[in-house]
Amino acid sequence: MTVLATQPVLTALAARLTALPDLAGFKLTDRAPKRGQLPSLRFGPVRQEPWDTGSSLGTRLDITVTLTSRTGSLNQILVAAEAMATDIAGAPLGLTEGTVVDQALNSIRVEHRASDDLETASMTVTLYVDLGDRA
Repeated sequence: MTVLATQPVLTALAARLTALPDLAGFKLTDRAPKRGQLPSLRFGPVRQEPWDTGSSLGTRLDITVTLTSRTGSLNQILVAAEAMATDIAGAPLGLTEGTVVDQALNSIRVEHRASDDLETASMTVTLYVDLGDRA
């Protein structure tokens, strides 16, 4: 894994979250969803910072995950957010390269957006990843 760990972590996180039964109907999008793409799950923004030790390269990632659905679907958003929070609190995310040392759900914000008639839950997940020995 390169020092830029964002893509492999997002790929693994997307695979894990979309496999959760309570997120089965959510479409993974890379931008704000259109009406036909609801309910949706979207990543971003993502912040990555160095988290090196004396002998190992590492990175800290703060990933915002947003669940969006139509107005009147607040329960669907809350059930999906709870499933995601429970999963993040469980076993570390598996990566093919690098090791997740710690992961946590740091914040959640649920809101009704009257301007576009949507329900959203935005969560920030923090992961610390050991990328391996320094060369």
